Amino acid sequence: MANRKKAPATIIKEQAAEIEKLTKERDQATKSKDCYYSNWQDARKEIDEIHTMLDAWPGVPRKTEPTDYRSPTDLSLLARLAIMLANKEPAHA
Repeated sequence: MANRKKAPATIIKEQAAEIEKLTKERDQATKSKDCYYSNWQDARKEIDEIHTMLDAWPGVPRKTEPTDYRSPTDLSLLARLAIMLANKEPAHA
């Protein structure tokens, strides 16, 4: 028996269902992207607040010293915290 071609109405219904499915997937992906971006912004804001606090701490630079070979670069938050702890006077018992 020969293959029967689908009726145009059936093809249209299948394509409409596929469009609906893809639209839902796109909307879900957009929501996920927006959520991740919002979380990233919140984390970045907290990191910037800690950098601001460290700017007020004496002896904790934000950038490396320039050398003959390279220009100053930003220090990471972890490096700045390590510098702060290394420069901190020990507590007296």
